[in-house]
Amino acid sequence: MTLLSGVDALARLLVVRTQVDVRDGLTTATMVSGYPGSPLGTFDLAVDRLGPELAAHRIVHRPGVNEELALATVWGSQMGAAVGYDGIDGVAGAWYGKGPGLDRSGDSLKHANAMGVGPSGGAVLFCGDDPAAKSSTLTCDSQPTFADACVPVLYPGNQQELLDLGVHAFRLSRYAGCWVGMKVVTAVADGLGTVDASVDRQHPVDPETGWQHRPLATLGPHAVPDQEVLVVERRLAAAQEYVRANRLDRMVGTGTRLGVVCAGKTYYDVVQAFADAGLDPDDVGVRILKPALTYPVVPETVREFAASVDEILVVEEKRPFVEVQLRALLHEAGIGVPVRGKRDAGGRPLVSSVGELDPSAVAAVLGRVLPGFVAPPVRRTLALLDLPGRAPGYCSGCPHNRSTVAPADALVGGGVGCHGILYFEARNAALRTLPPTPMGAEGVPWIGLAPFVAEQHLIQNLGDGTLSHSGTLAIRSCVAAGVNITFKILYNSAVAMTGGQDVTGLPDVPSLTRALHAEGVQRIVVCAEEPSRYGRKAQWAPGVRVLGRDRLTASQDELRKVAGVTVLIYDQRCAAESRRLRKQGVLPQPQQRVVINEAVCEGCGDCAAKSNCLSVLPHDTEFGVKRRVHDPSCNSDYTCLEGDCPAFVTITPRNGSRKRPSRKRPALPNGELPTPVVALPSQRFSVYVTGIGGTGVVTACRILATAARDAGLDVSGLDQTGLSQKAGAVVSHLHLTPPGADPGAATTSEGGADLYLSGDLLQAAAPRHLAKVRAGHTVAVLEQDLTPTATMLQGGPAAPDTDRLRRAVAEQVGEGSVHVVDARRVAERVFADHLPANVVLLGVAFQRGALPLPLDALDRALGRRGADNRRAFEWGRWLAHDPAAVAAALPADDRTMFDPSPAALATAADLVEEVPPGLRDLLIRRTAQVIDYQDVRRAQRYLDLVRPVAAHDRGELTRAVAESWFKLLTYKDEYEVARLHLAADHDRAAADLGIDGDYRVTYHLHPPVLRRLGMARKLPLGAPYALAFRLLRRLRRLRGTRWDPFGLDPDRRTERALLVEYADLIAEITRPDTPLDYRTRVALASSALSIKGYGPVKDRAVAAWRAEVAALRDQTP
Repeated sequence: MTLLSGVDALARLLVVRTQVDVRDGLTTATMVSGYPGSPLGTFDLAVDRLGPELAAHRIVHRPGVNEELALATVWGSQMGAAVGYDGIDGVAGAWYGKGPGLDRSGDSLKHANAMGVGPSGGAVLFCGDDPAAKSSTLTCDSQPTFADACVPVLYPGNQQELLDLGVHAFRLSRYAGCWVGMKVVTAVADGLGTVDASVDRQHPVDPETGWQHRPLATLGPHAVPDQEVLVVERRLAAAQEYVRANRLDRMVGTGTRLGVVCAGKTYYDVVQAFADAGLDPDDVGVRILKPALTYPVVPETVREFAASVDEILVVEEKRPFVEVQLRALLHEAGIGVPVRGKRDAGGRPLVSSVGELDPSAVAAVLGRVLPGFVAPPVRRTLALLDLPGRAPGYCSGCPHNRSTVAPADALVGGGVGCHGILYFEARNAALRTLPPTPMGAEGVPWIGLAPFVAEQHLIQNLGDGTLSHSGTLAIRSCVAAGVNITFKILYNSAVAMTGGQDVTGLPDVPSLTRALHAEGVQRIVVCAEEPSRYGRKAQWAPGVRVLGRDRLTASQDELRKVAGVTVLIYDQRCAAESRRLRKQGVLPQPQQRVVINEAVCEGCGDCAAKSNCLSVLPHDTEFGVKRRVHDPSCNSDYTCLEGDCPAFVTITPRNGSRKRPSRKRPALPNGELPTPVVALPSQRFSVYVTGIGGTGVVTACRILATAARDAGLDVSGLDQTGLSQKAGAVVSHLHLTPPGADPGAATTSEGGADLYLSGDLLQAAAPRHLAKVRAGHTVAVLEQDLTPTATMLQGGPAAPDTDRLRRAVAEQVGEGSVHVVDARRVAERVFADHLPANVVLLGVAFQRGALPLPLDALDRALGRRGADNRRAFEWGRWLAHDPAAVAAALPADDRTMFDPSPAALATAADLVEEVPPGLRDLLIRRTAQVIDYQDVRRAQRYLDLVRPVAAHDRGELTRAVAESWFKLLTYKDEYEVARLHLAADHDRAAADLGIDGDYRVTYHLHPPVLRRLGMARKLPLGAPYALAFRLLRRLRRLRGTRWDPFGLDPDRRTERALLVEYADLIAEITRPDTPLDYRTRVALASSALSIKGYGPVKDRAVAAWRAEVAALRDQTP
């Protein structure tokens, strides 16, 4: 037995199919072509991973430019009757794609199926259906499309059935002569299971009916007079005969009260619904028919089944498909057994026609039609919190973070691809957009809309994958129509949405400009990350301008003024693909690492806004939220360096090498770990895991699955990923069952989780996930910290309180069954990487006795994934066993740049007198910090404003004045930025980044004086700035005097004016006769804390503060 995902099982099928032919004395090859699309988005990669087996089994993989052309490629493999094969008996053809791709391939499919398959051939279509639209714009059901083309449909329900029915699909196609469709739903494609992939399991037989397919060399009624009869009648009848001869349709149970018809994945939902209710179908008089062939259903099987039961219930997703065929067959046969499906006997809705069915939904249906079936009560988790979802976002350093930015007043069109995430982004809430189009239709709706609206222009985003797929025709259509449109081609060199594949048929950028010019495009501009890399010999189309990516906004404004079709090509490699290539050694590792000096950082968020990067994270400090670069997830895009903020520093090793942290890794605590006593599960054991895409959730589940298989258990499960790889939510279901037991549904039922594991506290507390736990039974192991969502980082809803999230879980699971740990901190402090955190959680779960697997099986599974995972698991065990020992073993992380000098503290203690005890420590600290900032005189000025307020107030007002006045008085000018940069511990920062040896520090500054002279970008320098910093630090006492060389700068004038304004404000609101209530006075006193940033950012903040003060003053009763 081996562990295979659905796509891996399909890839393995190609080998097993050939092995069956070899055993039967045939020498055959296989042609594979298709287009990646979820849930079969990584099938092509799985095929390529077969490596040497491809050639050994004569498997040829030719990825298609699009689905229709790929189907034509497979069709060509079946034309052996027209041009004889050389050295082989026949060729099998395999097409892959998702539902929409099948739709666009309809004409080719009908032609190919009309001709039929070649000699000793066979053609099978692997079609991915996304019934819940987890990674699609529309839900998918391929069965009606297959039926329209008269293509038989097989519907496997798990990974073993993918392999078994797949072997039959090829043999059925060869026997009947028709193409065969395989409906592969998300739960099966993304699922995981133990599979017997041996050829000895496969024994397909041809029916002995006298039918023999005769391969054709042509098609069309003029050449094949009985073609329609062949397609519509004879071949479909032969398919039905094959299914019956091989007993592919299954009947389960002996009940006569109710017959349930359910195919594929839905069969396992039905089985799980009975298991959740604690019932055996026989006990309540139920018999189940599981048809393998959902079109055309086998008449004899249907009649036989109908004769054995009193009533029939058809359970299927989407529109009635099997139900309609079944009703027709029974009506024609004069069999009057009642049939229920989408509606009950009274005509009321019964089985839903929308969404995706699960065991809970099936149980609700059974409870209505089956006396004696009591559906488990729907668990209503308390709506404790109205939590934001974890919507997907662009990867750290993704080109789309900036390439999808459009002028504020522009009308923008989206489409299919990663760039479509713009529709989810909080920063685009005010963006005017057209609805997303299917692949190849980008921009074309504008032809129909433009004549009837006042809008003059559209900017249409177009991914390079879609461009190659079918987008060039959209551009040609717009040129022909003469509309005003700018196609913004996002050239990333990878189909990142489905696994980072190369874009089939994509030309390089210079060649693309020539092709576009030939199509009639009026003007072309290229904005590139590295314009110089094209070289002088690049052959551009006439008039093309090649600019840096920083010219994107100006270029869009320019092209909007040009009549006709224009194109902007934004050229920057996909960040995720760059990361993969760096790990493989294909691309060099960027040497420059980014660090934010949090003392210089104002917390304005401008860097996050400019970069839109998920690696620029908020960081709580005593002065509020600052920003910090999360180096393990950083993809070195460097957009965050732009803007006016002087807090950014880059550290580069001088020897050109970047290694893992050079400091010695912390050692595990001393002592022996007790091994918990656990027993293998005697019934289905379900692990429900939530997390964030790209953080190792699937890896952790694979480790568990491998260990369970090694321990002799059967494994099934599902990774519900969708857009999770874009920092969205990921949910994994894993079920461990005794050998030979029915695996049940791939998903976890409500109340069905035995272990609830989450590396994402936000999801862990969400009601839809908490519905999976059962109080007093489920054990929960959670990461304690909250990772902000992309929406939160873009200024959307604030992060919910983490204590409330933890309480929400504890109230549903039970306080004693929840284990909350700081796994991410352990991973980052030990491994300098956040990815092992989920494995740390596994260690916690095992040590708590919540993981019923033997330690030796886990150890072997961990070892296969590398030594770090084994080590992370041990740290997790210690974290559960002795948290204090782990805390002592980890390096301390209590450094702060905000601590004042001892001398300043001593002086401040003497200055601070007669203040409320609760405020004394704060005022001493702030006074000392002012002394370090400049001198005692300035500290006295600080206290002169705070003392009078403290004399009459011992609460929030005094604290608000103390903090706001401190912020305004210690504005970050040239002197202070210099002092704070010199105070930074770059040695420790370099060690944390894994830099071994000497390094170079570069400061990225945009001095106001140079900005006013026209310098548009920061000036990065190292040693010259360091020398200037030392001089400025010594001269800081000139600040505000007549000798201050920076005193006349507008920024400095504004900062001095703010001191006067704020002092007057405090005098006003602390007068005894003020009409303002206490809350308003506190709000006014603390309002200055909102003044953040540098340059234009600070100017906007000052204007907003003044407006806020005016508004609060107007609240006077």
